[in-house]
Amino acid sequence: MNYDIENPDIKEILNALSYCIFDDDLDYTNDSFYDNIVSIFKEHYHKPFKADNGCSKGVLIFEKLGFVIKIPFNYCDGYELCAVTEGDSEWDYCSQEANRYKMAVDAEVEEAFLPTYYLTSIDCYPIYIQPYAEILENLSFEKYNEKSNNSSKEDRETLEDFNDTQGFYQLNVVWEGEFYTLHGIDYFVRLKNFFKQHHIRDLRTANIGYYNNKPVLVDYASFDE
Repeated sequence: MNYDIENPDIKEILNALSYCIFDDDLDYTNDSFYDNIVSIFKEHYHKPFKADNGCSKGVLIFEKLGFVIKIPFNYCDGYELCAVTEGDSEWDYCSQEANRYKMAVDAEVEEAFLPTYYLTSIDCYPIYIQPYAEILENLSFEKYNEKSNNSSKEDRETLEDFNDTQGFYQLNVVWEGEFYTLHGIDYFVRLKNFFKQHHIRDLRTANIGYYNNKPVLVDYASFDE
């Protein structure tokens, strides 16, 4: 996929986003994302897309185009947005994802991560892009059951015990079991060590999924809680 800003599809999206309100003096939160960005974007972009958000970012989802646009929030009620890894932005959790992906490449565990890339800035506000993936919590019951057959019950029980001792209680064992089966124990241990080193803890089903039918982390900029 060509993620260049001159790509016609991306150019059309960025043109529509240019009408939205990007101002460092405003607090961008879950509510203002829909008021200042999504509602205005809809007026200027007339092709299918969906919008979603977490605590630290908003996402415009272009499934047919094969990518999502990520827009970081500069404020989040109840959390202190702060750098958790040397070189991270003090508030930009998309930047943290992009940095962590580069670190994952250096640590040779990048296959676990869906890459996040800086795309451009609008009025000095950063915009990011990531390939589209199926999010685990959105899978149908039938597809989830199908995924559960890709690893053994014994492996999943082993992983549950391991997670309890290591503090990874949120990580879904169906997704994890598939990852374990695909990559093996040595890679799995290196990945868990990378999680600890870089404070990657928020591993619930909304933040993991499948890309090209392989298990990946989609949102890996955990809060420094």
